[in-house]
Amino acid sequence: MKTNKLKLKNFISILFLLLTVYSNAQDTITKYFDMKWAPCQKDKAVYYAVLTKAGEVYQCTSYWVDKNIVRGRSTFPDTLMTFPIEEQVLYFKNGNLEDSGRYSNDGHTIERIVYYPNGQLALHYSKAPDQEKEAIEAYEQDGKKIKNYIYEKEAEFKGGAEAWQKYLSKNVGTFYSPDEGSYRVEVRVQFVVSAQGFATQAKIIKSSGNTAIDNDAKRLILQSPQWNNAIQYNRPVIAYRIAPLIYELAPATKKN
Repeated sequence: MKTNKLKLKNFISILFLLLTVYSNAQDTITKYFDMKWAPCQKDKAVYYAVLTKAGEVYQCTSYWVDKNIVRGRSTFPDTLMTFPIEEQVLYFKNGNLEDSGRYSNDGHTIERIVYYPNGQLALHYSKAPDQEKEAIEAYEQDGKKIKNYIYEKEAEFKGGAEAWQKYLSKNVGTFYSPDEGSYRVEVRVQFVVSAQGFATQAKIIKSSGNTAIDNDAKRLILQSPQWNNAIQYNRPVIAYRIAPLIYELAPATKKN
């Protein structure tokens, strides 16, 4: 009887150990990335990242593939790694500190300190959630201070929302309902504002159900005047945008 109890106890212990190992395996994910941190196959990777579940977040340690040395340590809200939360540190390949930052749970940058490979300070940025203004100190590699440094700025249609509405109203196509009534349809267009400020790569992500209207919506985006491009770390960058457009179809009887 004691032998059977002992066997049962050992079996339960082994089963618990196996379940724990399996659970840990499920909570650890390895991802591979190219030089621009785009996901790629292992044999083409420049970096790889190991994400480990820690409560509701993921602790991430990234590495240089060729040297297998630490690239950085971060915390992310999910495995998509879209933005860091809490603290993040990144290192150059020589081991020197490159980037140290603190972030809110929604990805807002609270403080960030960036260095050049030689150890010279490149940027010190801070903006607490309750602050109206950001504090920025930026420097060239020789130590010369950079004036009017822009940390981040969203892409914006020139003239703002009011000018955007005027452009749409003036240039939208005219469409008619198949009956005597009038009604509205919505179409959503995803597009890219290039680093030069041009609207490109328009794609319908929510169709109106009418091909002609969808095509007109893409035309409106692609033919729109030049935008104010997005800026990140004082450099022009591309920006992704989604435009919801409402079409009001006129009664068919007005067509004549």
